[in-house]
Amino acid sequence: MNFTQYRGPSFIRYAQMTSLNDIQCQPNEPEICRCAVISNAHMTQADSEILDSLSPWLSGEEGVCHWIHPTRYGFLLRLSASSDAIKELRRAGLSDDFCHVVTFLSEKCQASMIHFDADADLLEGFSVHNW
Repeated sequence: MNFTQYRGPSFIRYAQMTSLNDIQCQPNEPEICRCAVISNAHMTQADSEILDSLSPWLSGEEGVCHWIHPTRYGFLLRLSASSDAIKELRRAGLSDDFCHVVTFLSEKCQASMIHFDADADLLEGFSVHNW
């Protein structure tokens, strides 16, 4: 599955509100976020280990990245919860291949969350790591 096939019906986007009256007519409207779901083969084993160490659930530390969440077979990154997620990932030592995928999905596709999952499809045009 390539990204253009994925982004069709899977992404939900509300129409732009044009005035304060429109906003007042839509109380308690939830924020809708775009989430890309891709194979964790787009990360190296070392990337997985670094993400584990950054996750507060696994590390038990307070000062770690509270926007990185391990799942049963991968990770969920809530990029919108960090002011500069990609810079933090690079500083932590994640691979260029991994950061390239995250940058593409966040900047070019406006994904605010990325779910790396063992059962998800590969994203064409990006490196694949078999580990």
